[in-house]
Amino acid sequence: MFTKALALVLLLAVAASAEFTARFEDHYDEDLSVTEPAAAIVTQPRVQPAVGSVTSSAGVVTTPLAASQCPKGYKLAWADEFDSAATSFPKWNYELYNGAQYGIPGWGNNEQEWYTNRTDNANVALGKLVITARTTTEAERVGCCGEKPCKTRECRFTSARLRTYGKYAVAPNWQAGSRTIRIAARMKLPVGTGLWPSLWMLPEQSPANCSGCGAYGAWPSSGAITLGQAVNDIKNVTGGIAYGGAFPKSVFSNYVSKLKNKEAYHEYVLEWTRRGMKWSLDGKVVHTARSGQGGTVPNGWFSSGIGAGPDSPFDQPFHILVNLAVGGTPTGSPTRTTLAKTLKKPKSMLVDYIRVCQK
Repeated sequence: MFTKALALVLLLAVAASAEFTARFEDHYDEDLSVTEPAAAIVTQPRVQPAVGSVTSSAGVVTTPLAASQCPKGYKLAWADEFDSAATSFPKWNYELYNGAQYGIPGWGNNEQEWYTNRTDNANVALGKLVITARTTTEAERVGCCGEKPCKTRECRFTSARLRTYGKYAVAPNWQAGSRTIRIAARMKLPVGTGLWPSLWMLPEQSPANCSGCGAYGAWPSSGAITLGQAVNDIKNVTGGIAYGGAFPKSVFSNYVSKLKNKEAYHEYVLEWTRRGMKWSLDGKVVHTARSGQGGTVPNGWFSSGIGAGPDSPFDQPFHILVNLAVGGTPTGSPTRTTLAKTLKKPKSMLVDYIRVCQK
């Protein structure tokens, strides 16, 4: 999650009272009219599954996907409703360990969690994806630090990070009938000092040894998108995009929105076309961003990476990630003693559904 830390730190320093009006048309060349004291942002998608059907493990197409899961005019392209109790995730991959495999121990943010594929860190129960952060026993610490690559003896806290990398990715115009992409998720986020739950997206065209890289180079020149995330006691939820050049030549366009009831479920929605994005929280528009179209649109997203086009970096496919981090710079880097108090009992983020619709 190093790809988002600086963005979140800057974001939390921005006044949460960004007032704007936006007109978002689902045209091929959408028209965005925005008045806000902000910049721009970019994100990236990808392609895949057969629209409107479900394929069994045997490869047999079965039940049509319910049209009611999408607003009028949209068709369901991909979804996980988490309806059946499960300890495995056929639509997802685990991303493990602490980031050392990418050369960024602590995921570049001084995070303290060790991601596992254990059922006490990720499972499906009562129709929800449950991602749980917990404190490990001494015996468990010895075991997880025996995993490779292990660059540290610290794995006091475990959690889970799931992604659709290699299984599903999406972007506007990446397949027929996908000029507008709509991604919706209903989630309940945990409260506690040092907790950092997030739903976000990274480029699909990423080499195996690099987190956040893509077609146009290192983070965030290939883009990053956040639908929703929060830290600590959840005074605000945030989201947006990162783009521009490779760090530190990063540019961000984000929203900060107060959450009326942090103990409740809330729906996060991203609508994305070739040249525009719109974020909504519980049905209310909270942010918009637009393509810089090769520098012709002020405050528009862009990439300075090699081979970038006028709508880069969000002209490439992105996969979905959901995770619960523990500690790290965006949370204020609490001590392990403080984190242990937070996780005296396990804390979980709950995801009711994630749906990708298109038109």
